[in-house]
Amino acid sequence: MSTPDDKSAIDSESEKLNKELIANMGQYHVDDGKVAVLLENGADPFYLGLNERSAYMLAARAGHLQWVRLFLQQGADVNQLVPHEMRSVFLNCLQKCDLEFLKEMAGMGADLHARDSNNENAIFFASCGYEDKMKKIKWLEEQGVDLDVANDSGHTPLYKACDNRDLELVAYLLSKGCGPAPVDLRNKSTPLVKAVEAGATAIVAALLKAGADSGVKNWRSKTCYQVALDKGLLEIAKLINATDAEADFAETGIEEKVAKLKKDIITKLKNGGCWYYSDREVSSSLWYEGGKFHHYCRDHSTDVYIDKGSLADDEAALSWLYHGSNGTDGLDTAVAVHEKILRSIR
Repeated sequence: MSTPDDKSAIDSESEKLNKELIANMGQYHVDDGKVAVLLENGADPFYLGLNERSAYMLAARAGHLQWVRLFLQQGADVNQLVPHEMRSVFLNCLQKCDLEFLKEMAGMGADLHARDSNNENAIFFASCGYEDKMKKIKWLEEQGVDLDVANDSGHTPLYKACDNRDLELVAYLLSKGCGPAPVDLRNKSTPLVKAVEAGATAIVAALLKAGADSGVKNWRSKTCYQVALDKGLLEIAKLINATDAEADFAETGIEEKVAKLKKDIITKLKNGGCWYYSDREVSSSLWYEGGKFHHYCRDHSTDVYIDKGSLADDEAALSWLYHGSNGTDGLDTAVAVHEKILRSIR
């Protein structure tokens, strides 16, 4: 016959398993073998831990979709809300799932028109996706999901696509009649302002063709034309004002700005700074040590260094940084790219 102490010990062991499962599911790289063992030993994927989040919710949030699919097959609610952000499991899955899994979730009763606490719908989440992004967006639109909805900040999917420099999505949304000029309710920015600030020439051209107002000012009270000149973006300045762009560009002192930025970059690196960049696929770094610049580029999927070595002088280091930061020959993007490099040195 079991005693209260025995029951307490069982409850304690169960809670330990549940907490360990939650901790594993919250990681970017989940240990599938460990998760399988925890589940086999009785861990509950629906146990609510700190902040009222379960392993099931965290699996959706972190993109561990093989586990989400298993939990859904076991009867989990695809529309369950994650506390605080008030975002459904369905919405959290949209960034990393493919079209097939999206349709599976719809077949399980997913609310395709759900919104989160910031009033963002499925299009917002699908547009930030890695898998089948355009396929998912087109399918959602076929199901009647609004492409031109604004969130609580005034942003639309088009605004976010411009901020992400996503030309394919921008072109599609404009072709579907989405308004080219939603306004950020806080700083009054627009998609055109974001595209100019990012140096996204093709997106600027598409927005202007769709009727976007180039006279709108950014939070510094500068027009898109003035921002283009300040950043050395001659091609964008020409798109906005073809008549005066070259003459105005010549008066901006771009060469002097670039020279000063280069000097500031080298000084910051030689004073102990380190340039670092990381995304889903690679990470790169450059630093100064022992009289030389050292650099690497590592592939996350294989954990292999695909570019590693040292650079002999300041110009070689600047060239490596510039072209690694999407710089092009000439001065069209020189100021913007060197500013980005300088900001990335810590």
